[in-house]
Amino acid sequence: MTITATASDARRVRWADLVRAEWIKLASIPSLVIGVVCLAALLLGLPVLAGLTLDYSGPVDPDLPQTLYMIAGLPTSLAIAVSGVLGALVMSAEYSTRTIQTTLLAAPRRLGVLAAKVVLLFGVTTATSLVAIFAGWAMSHPLFARYGLQADIGEPGVLAALIGAAVSIGLCAACGVGVGAALRSATGSSIVMIALTFGSLLIVMLLPGGLLQNAAGIFALGMAADRMTRIGSEGAFLDVALGQASAPASWIIVAGWAIVAVVVGGILLKRRDA
Repeated sequence: MTITATASDARRVRWADLVRAEWIKLASIPSLVIGVVCLAALLLGLPVLAGLTLDYSGPVDPDLPQTLYMIAGLPTSLAIAVSGVLGALVMSAEYSTRTIQTTLLAAPRRLGVLAAKVVLLFGVTTATSLVAIFAGWAMSHPLFARYGLQADIGEPGVLAALIGAAVSIGLCAACGVGVGAALRSATGSSIVMIALTFGSLLIVMLLPGGLLQNAAGIFALGMAADRMTRIGSEGAFLDVALGQASAPASWIIVAGWAIVAVVVGGILLKRRDA
């Protein structure tokens, strides 16, 4: 009778309780905390470092897209790999330490546990990235302004690009949670996320030119996340033949990666034993 009541109570665990429990786990694991700190340091430090190196690079012609790349694009290309690995570790680390069994015993609704991890990590990484990106912009703005390279918030597309950079980092973290749930291996899921994010930027460049490279450049996770940090162009929404994708299309592509990864991870989480 006692066992039945306990199981019944476990199945009625509230959503807020799941999120709170995941927050406690996140805050109590040093590697995850260090990862979030490194994420913020990348996004804050690289724009300032880029602004300081202008003193040694000589005269530079004003170029808003290039300035925005140094402020948001370059840091984000590294940060998406960090956030993807964080997402993978949030899920796979529980399998490595066998704490997943305790988690699922306390909250048998596995999809609820997965959803809590996804929502929490997406929120934490996006919020952290947003603060760090705008802090990096504010600190580097006077350094770039000395050379007429400032990217003012009022310039068309700049604000959307900075927000897009933060959201892309959060979505890659969510994708990592799904991959971690599917693979269960901390090492394997981390390698996959590095390959999908930062690695895809390099892989696409090595592909032979033509339709294959164009399609890979559009739909690769890392490339799509990179375009979320760029100023929108007046070109086509999505044109595979020309290898062109707009910023809104890139938002959809990156979100699609995250959704597919979480859905696949959820299916495997329900079907396999803990």
